[in-house]
Amino acid sequence: PADSGAFLWHLERAEPPVKLHDPDGAIACAAVSGNGRLLATCAANGAIHVRTLDPMGTVRTIVASDPKDEFPIIPMSAAFSHDGLQLAVGYEDGSIVIYSTEGPNAGRRFLGHTKPVRGLEIAADGRRLLSVSNDGTIRVWDTGIARTVVTLRPRGMGTPTALFTPD
Repeated sequence: PADSGAFLWHLERAEPPVKLHDPDGAIACAAVSGNGRLLATCAANGAIHVRTLDPMGTVRTIVASDPKDEFPIIPMSAAFSHDGLQLAVGYEDGSIVIYSTEGPNAGRRFLGHTKPVRGLEIAADGRRLLSVSNDGTIRVWDTGIARTVVTLRPRGMGTPTALFTPD
């Protein structure tokens, strides 16, 4: 089996990197909260875990894997809200779910992309979500109603990328 994990470096300390493993196996995607205190890992079996990046390393399961599901929908991208209380996860089927990072929950589902979601970002105020998909679209979502407010279709770029700016 392939070795899978996430390496963490603290750039201001002269310490070797620490390798973390997901409790459910191969890591499909990962995200670090804006304050650097939380790490989300998404496993290839669909499980999502959030751990604190402190010496105790507390791990909370947000979405548990279903051992009976032979073909789980694989998470492809993840992003924390600026306050670290929410985690957006983009899936291979084009769906997006925003979960609370406080513990297990069903989350809020966003539908519109037709191919894997490769990039996500939640605006600083938490009211908008930006998503980039292999379907060639960039969407801006209203997080309160889980609906697209803008769809962009850049041409000639392959899979586009996008980010919110502070202003």
